[in-house]
Amino acid sequence: MTDAEWRLIRMLSLGQPCSGEDLGRDLGVTRAAVWKMIKSLRSHAFDIVSQPGRGYVLNQAMDWLDAAVLQSGLQSQGVQVQVFNELDSTNQELLRQLAAGHDGHAVALLAEQQTAGRGRRGRSWSSPLARNFYATVGWRFEGPVSRLAGLSLAVGVGLARALEQLLGQSIGLKWPNDLLLAGRKLGGILIELTGDASGPCVAVIGVGVNHRGFPADQEPDQPWNCLEHHVNVSRTDLALCLLTAMVATLERFAEFGFQDAREAFLARDVLRDQPLALHQSGIASISGWGRGVDLAGNLLVERQGVLHTISGGEVSVRSASA
Repeated sequence: MTDAEWRLIRMLSLGQPCSGEDLGRDLGVTRAAVWKMIKSLRSHAFDIVSQPGRGYVLNQAMDWLDAAVLQSGLQSQGVQVQVFNELDSTNQELLRQLAAGHDGHAVALLAEQQTAGRGRRGRSWSSPLARNFYATVGWRFEGPVSRLAGLSLAVGVGLARALEQLLGQSIGLKWPNDLLLAGRKLGGILIELTGDASGPCVAVIGVGVNHRGFPADQEPDQPWNCLEHHVNVSRTDLALCLLTAMVATLERFAEFGFQDAREAFLARDVLRDQPLALHQSGIASISGWGRGVDLAGNLLVERQGVLHTISGGEVSVRSASA
């Protein structure tokens, strides 16, 4: 959508009918141009109705992010907040900013919608407009990349704790990057690293959490859950809660590493003491029993009495019974 269309849809979502004349004046365009934009927005599935003698109004609730509230809430932590209407992916945008010279530290990028959201192993992440939480946090670490072992698990612990306070329910963590609520996927984490192996480096930490779920034609191809079924919270309040938790987690991780979060991860580990089947590209599938994770965040799998260490990368984990 064009910038003018984004401005128009936000004006129409305030709940009060607006005449074409008033909209045109505020947008600096003609009434005919307003009509063309409304036609275009309707083609994007916005339910815009015309009320005779009163004007146009959006006949659906939109839970927009409030950039001012987010920046104010995170200012004390030194975090710079950027909110976009639409991006291909928040991770990709931060990587572009890093390539353009941004130092990438203590920055949070959020989007109302992603057109090419990404998960692990190149999978797409469905990101419908103004329904869920899509964000990337950039954090600079001075030490070598090897010190970031277990970072995705530590971030998962921080997010789980924040969500548990909101929900009053436990959150499960599935190695290496999934958040589960009542056994169904609630969110995921995707971390990409830039910089030198010996340090410093920037962690680009993408997080998606299902807030209001998905339209029927955009549902994920796996069992999923969303917060709306369990708690009433705005997207802005959810974003502030999760970003605050992420920043606190990253500050502790920089000082203590994964060992500070390992026990909390193990307490939420849905694969621990479960039969597992593991599949990795180019390697024969193996089965065994989940035995938690080591201090580096590697998955431990017991097979025929021998403990195997499974690192990240292209490993996919599923319950053996499935």
